[in-house]
Amino acid sequence: MKNTNTSDFILKPFDYAGIKISFSLSYTITRVILILFYALFFLLFFPANFSLSQWVKQNSGTTAHLGDVFFINENYGWAIGNNAVIIHTKDGGNTWVTQHSPVSNVRLFKVHFINESVGFIAGEKTILKTTNSGELWYELNTGVPHDFRDIAVLDKNTLVAVGGWLGNGNAAEESGIVIRSTDGGRSWDEIIRTRWGDDPGRHFFTAVEFINENTGWMLGGAYMDNFNTTSLYETTDGGINWNIISEILYFVTILSTISENAFWVGNFDGAISTDRGNKWNRLDFTNPADTIFQYPGYVARYFEQITDYKTYVIVNKLDRSETTLRYTEDAGVSWIKINLPDSIPILLSMDKVKDKLWAVGFEGTIIYTDNILTGIKNENNELVDNSISLTAYPNPFNSSTTITYTLKEKSNVSLTIYDILGRELEVLVNTTQDAGEYKVPFSIGSFGNASQYASGVYIYQLRVNGKTFMKKMLLTK
Repeated sequence: MKNTNTSDFILKPFDYAGIKISFSLSYTITRVILILFYALFFLLFFPANFSLSQWVKQNSGTTAHLGDVFFINENYGWAIGNNAVIIHTKDGGNTWVTQHSPVSNVRLFKVHFINESVGFIAGEKTILKTTNSGELWYELNTGVPHDFRDIAVLDKNTLVAVGGWLGNGNAAEESGIVIRSTDGGRSWDEIIRTRWGDDPGRHFFTAVEFINENTGWMLGGAYMDNFNTTSLYETTDGGINWNIISEILYFVTILSTISENAFWVGNFDGAISTDRGNKWNRLDFTNPADTIFQYPGYVARYFEQITDYKTYVIVNKLDRSETTLRYTEDAGVSWIKINLPDSIPILLSMDKVKDKLWAVGFEGTIIYTDNILTGIKNENNELVDNSISLTAYPNPFNSSTTITYTLKEKSNVSLTIYDILGRELEVLVNTTQDAGEYKVPFSIGSFGNASQYASGVYIYQLRVNGKTFMKKMLLTK
């Protein structure tokens, strides 16, 4: 009861964890205590794995499930999905317009543009092309009856498409396919065709990615065997020849390339390799006692690399009752859950353009956020200057990497390695250097202390004439 004639305030008793607590303090002091109490409560029960993120819903103009989204720049974007739906924005997502599709009643799986005008779509028994931003789409003649699950566009002429055919339910007729075009899709060469009887372990291709015009990878597995073993193929000649470089003992159909040595794979399982597939570390989306990824309950639907060290993943419940979005900054060792708007349908795909992340999914869902972290903060909580060229490659790395930086003038330079807590581990450079590019190799154990390097995030800091530049790198063993 509050006495309006005095400053005394009696706080009614309340229970916390079964303990009854009561206060009889001055109004001002009580307010301070309450503020401190709720602040402590928030820190205790909403720790570092809790992340606030502002998402904006868009009106897509369709209720069809959207399976992929692609932005060529901040303004021009496309989303595709079931019932051959194609929608397009040219004002940064403020408005979406449906584009005419030359096919109907099929699912479209992947969309990719090389500029604002020229783009391609892979779908069920079809590959589509446009040369005018989608005002007119036309179907390419591939000469095969397969579903195309993915397409890599190396340039305006060179394409590689992968997929498979279930043979109308006849296992003997099932086959996987890899085709390649060097004239923008007018004609196609059959690169690989695998059949159930010939190659039971690898007869359905589900994903393909290139990092340059020569080097790329794809996934192939056995559909009828639930992809219990999936092969990672590599090409170094633009998709003409492919070799298996790794066998993945998980059910995976999704591939996301980090570098020429590092890959994410997902579906009913999720894994990462940082040594070209020699070793795969299975992902565990645990947060902290909430097992989000445990077969057969959840699937890792899509990975999106935000920075060298930060990756987002869509994780959906198998019965389609829940969709979650998480990110990692330590190569999948730990995952942080992202807040999504209420009642968001299942998400299926993402795309990052500049500092904005787009996501699409069931029932025509399109959402975006521009609240993704791209800078690194120093000890004063200020964004570090990233104007200088500073990289580590490979990143993530297994045991060694090379740090590269460029100096515009003769400078006093130091290059130091820190752990995530800010403890200094190694000083790699501490001298005066002339203008030019420098490559500094770094290997754990080179200083005789490999035991202090566990898998996780490390900071490499470059100081040039008193100015600090910092970035993160990921060590996975």
